[in-house]
Amino acid sequence: MIAILERIDEYRTVLESYSARLLPCVKWEPAPRGNVTAPDDTADFYRFFAATPHAEFLYGDARGTPSSTRSGREKANSQSSGIKR
Repeated sequence: MIAILERIDEYRTVLESYSARLLPCVKWEPAPRGNVTAPDDTADFYRFFAATPHAEFLYGDARGTPSSTRSGREKANSQSSGIKR
């Protein structure tokens, strides 16, 4: 978690890569303590979305390396083949 906080701007960008496109489609209302609520059913927007950028960021964060240094495919290939790049 501390590593995410150290890279909070990059993490925010990753999260917004999906949510910014979705915002115009979701009705939301302010709620207490700075939160928001979505009174309509929005589950389908989040159930099966392409979370590759999110997973790559978290994977890179867990390994202690920025996700932007290599693509997810390069990471997967080097791990599965045992080849270090």
